[in-house]
Amino acid sequence: MAITDSDIAGVLAAYLERFPQDAGQLTESLRLLAEGQGLACRRTFPMHVTAGALLIRDGGEVLLIEHRAYGITLQPGGHLGAADTTLLGAALRELSEETGIDPELVVRARPCALPAPTGTTAPVTSDSWMRPTSAAAVAKA
Repeated sequence: MAITDSDIAGVLAAYLERFPQDAGQLTESLRLLAEGQGLACRRTFPMHVTAGALLIRDGGEVLLIEHRAYGITLQPGGHLGAADTTLLGAALRELSEETGIDPELVVRARPCALPAPTGTTAPVTSDSWMRPTSAAAVAKA
């Protein structure tokens, strides 16, 4: 089953239990989720959920890639797919698609205690940024 607003809300609720000081930054996200805006869909505006992986080598090197459309440097990541069932799975899929790295070779250095909707644990953080495109440009993608 694809990731739903309920799944996303559950992960955000667990995040806020651990980091309540971030509640103000998530007010709009939580409001849109409560309204059933479909934040797992890339065509949802003013915001939608994406998943990314931050890969760090033992020596502290961080894997970053240049975003093809925006020309900025980011961690591997992207939009949720219809076949994604967890946010962690979506992040690992994006890592593999964008870098060719086999997700089976990735070891989580420090597991996070946030429960994912599937009952597993998933590393989760919340961030938002304005992308330099319009809804019309995304509709063409």
